[in-house]
Amino acid sequence: MKNRWVYGWVCSLAFAIALATICREACGLTLVENGEPKAVLVLSKDAFAFQGDEGRKKARKKPAADPVAEEQQAAKEIQSYVQKISGATLDIVAAGSDLRSLRPVFIGGAADAKLLDGVRAKSADPAAFALVVTAGSASVRGLSPEGTFNGACELLEQLGVRWFWPGELGTVIPSAKTVVLKEQAMVQAPSFSSRYLQGVEPEWERRLRAGGMRFPSAHGIHLGERPEVLFQKHPEYFALRDGKRSTRQLCISNPDVLALAIQSTKQFFRDNPDAEIIGMGANDGRGFCECDRCKALDGGDYDPFGHCDSMTDRYVWFFNKVLEGIRDEFPTKRVGFYAYAAYNRPPVKVKPNPKIVPAVAMITLCRMHGMNNPVCPEKGYEKWIIEQWGKIVPQVYYRGYWFNLADPGLPFFMLRRIAEEVPLGKQLNIAGWRTECATNWAGNSPSLYLALKLMWDHTTDVEALLADFCQKSFGPAAAPMRQYIDLMDKTVSDADYHTGSIWDMALVYNASVRSRARVLLDEALRSAPADSVFAARVGVFMKSFEFLEGFIDVMEGRAVHDYARARRGLDQMVAVRETLSAATPSLIAKKAEEYMNRYITDTVLQGYARTTGGNTMIAGLRDEWLFQIDPERVGEALGWWDPKVTGGNWQKIKTSSQSWSDQGLRYYKGLAWYRQTVPIPAEAAGRRVFLWFGAIDEAAKVWVNGKPIGISPRSAFKPFELDASEAVEAGKPNVVVVCVANQTLNELGTGGILGPVMFYLPAAGKGAKLENARPLGTVFPEY
Repeated sequence: MKNRWVYGWVCSLAFAIALATICREACGLTLVENGEPKAVLVLSKDAFAFQGDEGRKKARKKPAADPVAEEQQAAKEIQSYVQKISGATLDIVAAGSDLRSLRPVFIGGAADAKLLDGVRAKSADPAAFALVVTAGSASVRGLSPEGTFNGACELLEQLGVRWFWPGELGTVIPSAKTVVLKEQAMVQAPSFSSRYLQGVEPEWERRLRAGGMRFPSAHGIHLGERPEVLFQKHPEYFALRDGKRSTRQLCISNPDVLALAIQSTKQFFRDNPDAEIIGMGANDGRGFCECDRCKALDGGDYDPFGHCDSMTDRYVWFFNKVLEGIRDEFPTKRVGFYAYAAYNRPPVKVKPNPKIVPAVAMITLCRMHGMNNPVCPEKGYEKWIIEQWGKIVPQVYYRGYWFNLADPGLPFFMLRRIAEEVPLGKQLNIAGWRTECATNWAGNSPSLYLALKLMWDHTTDVEALLADFCQKSFGPAAAPMRQYIDLMDKTVSDADYHTGSIWDMALVYNASVRSRARVLLDEALRSAPADSVFAARVGVFMKSFEFLEGFIDVMEGRAVHDYARARRGLDQMVAVRETLSAATPSLIAKKAEEYMNRYITDTVLQGYARTTGGNTMIAGLRDEWLFQIDPERVGEALGWWDPKVTGGNWQKIKTSSQSWSDQGLRYYKGLAWYRQTVPIPAEAAGRRVFLWFGAIDEAAKVWVNGKPIGISPRSAFKPFELDASEAVEAGKPNVVVVCVANQTLNELGTGGILGPVMFYLPAAGKGAKLENARPLGTVFPEY
């Protein structure tokens, strides 16, 4: 009987959809007519009577556990936006109230429960909903409060509301005195059961139907006490490194550690009975235990991109033991972990319990391209990782990176990538998404908007969606803005550059691309009426582009020792960053200042200071050096530092202008040698002379004319200087030799000399501060 009802309901639904198509413009439910309300929002009596705190009434990161709270919020969303559209306020009433001849919009529990059978015929996902509209009434009902809220957001989008990015400027609200909801009968259900962008504003993504179970995995394994406290009592619980215990990681083979983890996991599920999964894993970074018992757990596998032994087997063994330990009390609970860094590869020796749920997070791979992009072969490895995990566990989540990690806020559109990657996720049976993002709205909209739309429906018409975005965002400036966004997006997608962070962006956005982009933005500003919201939105994208132009001045200026130009570029970047970050919410990445300081600011300010205020650059070394790799670490013994040694097949390499990755050394780790001859003017005779480096990855030993002058602090990307006074020969050519050790993955594809190098004289009567100079040795002791 139930099946007959479902069949009949579906047939009725199909008829209603056909009827709505025929009537399209003629039929519908009038909510507001000439500024007067013609409808009323109807809630169940419980939902209408609900009194919650304001925090619970807002759209939340996670749907409310109390269904009436979420239904009330759905009604308030419709009421608020209809009022903004038309000026009319639709009353919210309890079921059974006198409707005063107004047309009812039934929400949640006030709507006919039979609607749920039609929804279940399509999906059992709690986020699914039905939206049925006739000329006399409308009904919005989901399989859960989350579904009802999703239906309310669909209703508002049909009325023309858009949430392109968070905040007032990114929200589109049409203006109309008459508001009509078209006649229809629809059911919607998500393509993925879990849909989140990590790091974005919760209310914004909620309105775009983010939801489901938020993947809970995290770095670390909780043992009941803070590590520093527990370490004082039991250092043996922690990793053995070079013969010493360290809190960097746990000694997971220790049976007492396992017992505490089991106890803590049980307590977590007692305290959180609705939780399906507990997140646990290694601490972020490395420092894994080297004791014999832990090493015996490893599978002998090697991670070629992390340049290290895979740690997956030992941790899967540990998760298996935790699940065995909680089975008596919590037989259905699961463990989630990040398949990340040194533990992203599937195990080779240990069979994982099916209740282990990995979330793939390939931080050691290119972040500029998608998994199917032929210009980036290494991203196919990410696809392989997902496929291999999918063969040995029932569920795999995606916890990748939809931003240029450690980028200070440059334009970075990802439309082609996301348009391919989310549907690919469906093919790979990805259970859900919790993808890390940067809220660089000025530089990547509408990428994240597209991502959430595809997470909800992976068959979304991307071209139509982007056309809608540009038309509603930019009005008369839609055409040039669409061309600008497409140009910038295609440029990144097609670029055969893969270095992390800032290091390739001046090459990606070359002079030709920037020239065309500037023409399009100027055209867009001319097309948008002055002081209009369209002009304001174009202005946001223009600011992002000005940030890029300042960055170009920084990188090109410092490469040729034009520190005045680099300083002007830095000042422009700072001014734009402050303007964009002053918006509510911020329109540039939250960590923009931190990443600028890490990669840009110190180098520019130090270079500028050392060429002004009486300080004088006497020799700027060229961008191009002679170069050799030294994988066997024999260069120092062979005397490569000696200026009299002229042979050895040295090759040429760029430093400030191109990364190791750009020049065929993307995956190299080890020692590398640089050599350059530069004349030092006679005026340096008898003066203190300093050799300044703008950036190194990650430690350098330096010789001038065969004399060792110092070792850099081991601080990747930071400038440093050494006193070369006793080694330079004024009035003669001087040979500078640098041996760089690059063992740690500090950034993708970087290594060696990354910035400008110069000799300078401090102002008369002034010394120079040497940053963290270290005593000389014949080798780098830490490598």
